[in-house]
Amino acid sequence: MRRQLGNFLALLVSLCVALVFIEMSLRLYFYGNLDQPDYHTQLYEPHPTRGWAARPNLETRLQDLAFNVPLSINSGGLRGPVHSLETDPKRFRILIVSDSAMFGTGVRDDETTPAQLEALLGSDRFEVINFSLAAYSTVQEYVFFLEEGLKYRPDLVLLGFAPVNDIQTNYQPLQEKYQKSLGRPYASLENGKLAIDYSTAGDRTERRAKKRAQRSWLRNYVTDHSVTYRLLRAAVGKFRGGKRVDPNIFLGWAFLEDFAMDYAEPGMTRTDYQRLWAGGWAVTKALILDLRDKAQGIGARFAMFIAPSKIEGDPEFRQSVQEVFPAARIDIRKIYRELKSLGDAEGIPTFEVAAALDEAIRLGAQDVYFDFADEHWTARGHEIAAEALARQLTAGDLLTK
Repeated sequence: MRRQLGNFLALLVSLCVALVFIEMSLRLYFYGNLDQPDYHTQLYEPHPTRGWAARPNLETRLQDLAFNVPLSINSGGLRGPVHSLETDPKRFRILIVSDSAMFGTGVRDDETTPAQLEALLGSDRFEVINFSLAAYSTVQEYVFFLEEGLKYRPDLVLLGFAPVNDIQTNYQPLQEKYQKSLGRPYASLENGKLAIDYSTAGDRTERRAKKRAQRSWLRNYVTDHSVTYRLLRAAVGKFRGGKRVDPNIFLGWAFLEDFAMDYAEPGMTRTDYQRLWAGGWAVTKALILDLRDKAQGIGARFAMFIAPSKIEGDPEFRQSVQEVFPAARIDIRKIYRELKSLGDAEGIPTFEVAAALDEAIRLGAQDVYFDFADEHWTARGHEIAAEALARQLTAGDLLTK
């Protein structure tokens, strides 16, 4: 018995030493040092109408396997430098309203598209405010703009639309098929008029805080600071991803020529999918048009562009998705045509960014999107997007007071 106990203890010590060695090696590989990573950045706080908001006056780091960058949130709860509510008559003020693409998940404050766009246009004559937060839907962006954005009195409001998830997260019946978490406001049409439901806005943050409090110290430590755990979780997610999702929901009407019924959820018909997406697109259009009206109501101009996800701007990634779902007929330009048609009908300038990212990759650029455990743009991707927006903005007459 004593010998068996000794063998067990020796095995346990060996396993612990091996895990420590693996963890240290992974820290060196991903970050170039042995510092303890922190994957639980206290970036957000609960918000009664938007679900969550960035904590004001925050200096922290944004970290994942693909990046480890400093991040600052100013006193107004926005990324980057402080912007006065008073306007400067010598500077044209642009407010970019969007989600994680414009917020700049994975890049430094001065590498985001809004920051680089200001530099390209000239900071002496233009001021670009990054009015974006990660994981926000169009509904949250709309509410954020009404609550805080109007105070900045912009000359131009530029909506960065994310078709890979905005339509799903704007409309609760579609969101219920898309994600488990419902902790955000939703839009609906009541007698043809836009209505916002705030009843579930605080659920997500409260539920996460409660779940975290119930876990042991060791479990929290492992999930927050272990590269090994983070790597295993990412690997499992990639391995299981294509088996757990319905392309009719995560791609859906926005990116499919027709619904791929070979992969339909049990009990779901083509009519069911059509009804869900028709409702989602209807409320999304209503949000865009009311956002336009509110911007114009304070004398601002309004324009929009698609902030493309990796499936839109990276041909190789798009092909890998197609290989997972060979029976799905992917039409990556469909949502752009729909958004452009809406813009043309309503007099809203609609700009193109995905083509510039796609072209850069075709010409050999290897660093446009993060490749491991994250699908956001790198600093190079933001640079390409900012250049594309600058070219199109300056080609029109939107940038004059």
